[in-house]
Amino acid sequence: MDALKLVRPVLAGHSLAGEELSSLATRYPERVAGVIYLDAGYAYALYDQVSRRSSPESLPLFRALEALVPNRF
Repeated sequence: MDALKLVRPVLAGHSLAGEELSSLATRYPERVAGVIYLDAGYAYALYDQVSRRSSPESLPLFRALEALVPNRF
């Protein structure tokens, strides 16, 4: 983002890129205006490897995703 001189971009990602989007957005929220998940909203994208669990902030998102695609999460 620095090399491209992007200031608070909206990032989009497909599939495994969801993990990267979540990582960037949670570690540097002041640098990202938003994220768009394209078939990338899987539980592993919100997994925190340090605590070895999903972040508590992700619970509302899990519920919303479950409502859209039952039995997937």
